[in-house]
Amino acid sequence: MQKSFDPKNSDDIQQLSRAVGYSRDTLKVFRHNRLDLIRQYVGSHYSDNGADKKVPINLIELAMNIYLQRLVAQAPSVSINTQVTKLKEICTRFESAANHLVQEIDLGKTLEYAVTGAMFCKGIVKIGINLSKVEIGGVLHDSGQAFADVISLDDWVEDMTVDNEENGQFEGNYYYPTLDEAEAMFPDKIDKLVPRTALSETEDKAHKVSEGSTSTREEFR
Repeated sequence: MQKSFDPKNSDDIQQLSRAVGYSRDTLKVFRHNRLDLIRQYVGSHYSDNGADKKVPINLIELAMNIYLQRLVAQAPSVSINTQVTKLKEICTRFESAANHLVQEIDLGKTLEYAVTGAMFCKGIVKIGINLSKVEIGGVLHDSGQAFADVISLDDWVEDMTVDNEENGQFEGNYYYPTLDEAEAMFPDKIDKLVPRTALSETEDKAHKVSEGSTSTREEFR
């Protein structure tokens, strides 16, 4: 029997890092095939990094539009009811608050992106409650508020050594904080922090389809 994982044990952290690296490499073929499908979906006229061959009718796009209309035609809505008379007013307020949250976090758009991702490979949504006000991926999350963020397969990793997801030992996603946030999280590694624009990507990601084949990527924060 293996011992429990200790986040303060450097050996455990290194073992986890190696396992994550292995699964990340194993998922590469899925990311590559997904990117090829996206190129076929957008067609040859979308950008200079779209599909190689021209087709008169894009059947992939046609099928995607039909399925999206059936699966996520609009944002979900919450209905809360009770048979207890004295609780009906609370249910009404709770229902109103829940529907307001659905609109505020733009859950409909998140689910649309997730379903679209599932058409190409896998739809992933990360949900939770924010403990503090934080900005992730350009989206500001308020303290104490629930969130639902779609995760791209480009940034995803899960345990690829198991037969089913329930037995997986880890799953997660990569994201980039600002330099200020990174310095606050890792004050002892400030001299090792590198701006994202200074990093070179080892493989093409989905954003390359829309950005095209520009040599240098410039970001503004």
